[in-house]
Amino acid sequence: MIFELVAFGLFAYLVLKFYWLHVTRRWSHISNIPLQIYPILGHIPSVIGFTANEFHHLCLDWLDRSPITALWIGLRPNVLCKDVKLFESIMSSNKVLTKSSNYWVFDDWLGLNLFTSTGAFWRRRRKLLTPSFHFNILTEFLPTMAKHSQILVKALKKQPDSFNAFKVMKTYSLGVILETSMGVENDFIDIALDVANNETVKDSPGEHQANIFRFLKAIDRLLVILVNRNDRPWQWYKTTFQFTPVGQEFYETLDFVKKFGTNIIEKRIEQLKEKPMSDEKQIILLDRLLKSLQNGEVNVEDVLNETQGFMFAGYDTVATALSWCLFMIGSHPEIQQKAFEEVKNVEKLNLPLHELVKELKYVECVIKETLRIHPSAPIVSREIEEEMVFDSWKFPKGTTFSICILAMQRDPNNWSDPMVFKPERFASPEHDWNPFAFIPFSAGPRNCIGQRFAMMEMKCTLYHLLLNFEIVAKQRAEDLLETIGVIHGVMNEEGLQIEMKPRNL
Repeated sequence: MIFELVAFGLFAYLVLKFYWLHVTRRWSHISNIPLQIYPILGHIPSVIGFTANEFHHLCLDWLDRSPITALWIGLRPNVLCKDVKLFESIMSSNKVLTKSSNYWVFDDWLGLNLFTSTGAFWRRRRKLLTPSFHFNILTEFLPTMAKHSQILVKALKKQPDSFNAFKVMKTYSLGVILETSMGVENDFIDIALDVANNETVKDSPGEHQANIFRFLKAIDRLLVILVNRNDRPWQWYKTTFQFTPVGQEFYETLDFVKKFGTNIIEKRIEQLKEKPMSDEKQIILLDRLLKSLQNGEVNVEDVLNETQGFMFAGYDTVATALSWCLFMIGSHPEIQQKAFEEVKNVEKLNLPLHELVKELKYVECVIKETLRIHPSAPIVSREIEEEMVFDSWKFPKGTTFSICILAMQRDPNNWSDPMVFKPERFASPEHDWNPFAFIPFSAGPRNCIGQRFAMMEMKCTLYHLLLNFEIVAKQRAEDLLETIGVIHGVMNEEGLQIEMKPRNL
């Protein structure tokens, strides 16, 4: 008995000493950040029993009290931030190129790619892929975007009732990204309204359509599991997670998603055997990757990881942004009328597509104001690669910062009347707000590589929808239960309900 007590006492002493040496002393420089924690346990008792979304809203409450605070779970804190000056310091530095370890949950799905990598690997991959997003290349995609927008208009004209914008726009946006970036010609929007309203596909669809429907549901499910897993320490370890029911569901779903991506790559390789790509004009992102595969710059796994990353980032975020645009436009008739008048006037000019999109200046303001209030990706995380000093705080190397873009873009210290929808904020290049207070595509060296592509797609889509429909939001903003995670959506079972009333042109 005495031996057991001595052993336990020694163990407790070693734990406390480790905690003091490696936690308390190392992080003492940020101990004056406002936070209330339990000794050793940190914030764990405060978040037990919370869902991922409840936990994220709790973090927002903390940020309302202080623009810089910390979440302490484990051996080091996660600094939560909506302070523009601190954010600017972090994002402007060429030495902060490391995505935080918070993104580890994507490792099984996305592997090592532009989205998840750091350091020299990230620099090489960014250099390889950047030419695919050059403005001159992007303008080549506009006819494809216009084609899909017109198909969407035809499909919506057959829709008599309101629909869940998230589900329809996800199907639509997936069609766009697969054709522009992967070379897969498609007409996926045919099933979009069935997906939105019935959760099934009518008329015994072919295997390809059924796989598209299943892929959309699989991505949604993967995101839910990953967000929950990140906030549940008992699910962090793969060796045990894979044997749990949710772990088995995750890996079965992931297997289908990867096979879906592999099938796209294999089909493109077969197409290129029949019609080899031109060295002078490699427009499609997948073609650039396959050319690099031939040259030995990447391997087969690299190609799959990058296509998985771009399919996820390229369709889900744009679909979310378009859905919120429809809701905000449909909730503000006077703004919709102004946007409609611009669209009508631009149509009369009979311009080439790239010039037409450039002239949609007010529509662009509407998109930006929507992204300010409802950023598709509400939180980004970064890990500093060396010690950083800001005001009275000294942040050690390895500190993780979680920047809440949503909180920063709604902060009354950064914006007047932050919850009032005013697209005119962005009408003039001269403004009184800090540029780092509006960063829906992140900022700095690791900003979103596809942001111009996304803006072009959204402007093209809204041009066709505004020209053909009066958009009506069927819910009030105050009735929406917003989610804050990887993607900014709503918890309402019906999603964002939108009605499209055909215009009498």
